[in-house]
Amino acid sequence: MLAEVTAKRVTILAARVLSVEELNGDQIDAEILQLQTQPDATRDEAMRARFDVSIARLEEFKAGLGF
Repeated sequence: MLAEVTAKRVTILAARVLSVEELNGDQIDAEILQLQTQPDATRDEAMRARFDVSIARLEEFKAGLGF
């Protein structure tokens, strides 16, 4: 699911989508590296926590794919 649509709102659940066939370990590592540099640009602790969660999810996803 990429979006949730109700009578009153639309919620985007993904900014972009790639098929599993398009992914490789280097791409996931690049995404992780990019996310690791983002917390330095904000003082918002909630945003920093979201970056940490995203990094953990990508690392888990990468491991699950065997990369």
